[in-house]
Amino acid sequence: MNSKVVQILIVVLVIPLLIPHIMNLYVSFFSENNYGTRGEWLSFLGGYSGGFLAFISAWLLYSLERDEKRQTYIYVSSEITTTSNLAPMSIVFTNKNDIEFDVKRQSVVSTEDYEAIRISFKNVSDNFAKKVTFRLNNTDPWVHRGQESTLHKYKCLTDLESKQTFTVNLHIDPIWLSSTLDFEIESTNLFNQVTKQKVRLHRGLGWSFEQLT
Repeated sequence: MNSKVVQILIVVLVIPLLIPHIMNLYVSFFSENNYGTRGEWLSFLGGYSGGFLAFISAWLLYSLERDEKRQTYIYVSSEITTTSNLAPMSIVFTNKNDIEFDVKRQSVVSTEDYEAIRISFKNVSDNFAKKVTFRLNNTDPWVHRGQESTLHKYKCLTDLESKQTFTVNLHIDPIWLSSTLDFEIESTNLFNQVTKQKVRLHRGLGWSFEQLT
């Protein structure tokens, strides 16, 4: 549950419990002869506490809506990779630590058949998205950039302007034989608020992605 929603629920539940005690302290503190009757004080404090509760609730709702507008959202799509549409960057998901990579072909050199697709990350929000990460089973991918001769581990793949698209070649170790694979995406806005998403890759449906969250 969103933390702002939790805060609103706490305010709505806790303040009504505190109001009777606060009102009792106020009425006990002031002399009835000098500052009005007990009923007048109760009427004043009831209106004051109701207005205060309404103000706090409105502020929290505004804060929640503001945070939602600031959120980043990354849309992932895919297409079959061919030698004619290779992206300049590749990411490899594998449990192995020693990986040989063919720079020219942008492919993993292995006796096993590493499946490869071309995927695009598009920032469909109106906000700048920094530190975009892409994980499988909480595992960071091996990444090949440009003309590097080796693969490296990178947590952050890229930063994305609003409506900007970033394309990579995705290589998957055949050890993951499931018909569906669930990936986690994280992105951070300029206010350092992190958006976490989940997407599912369907092998049997043309390597298509389903946006889960």
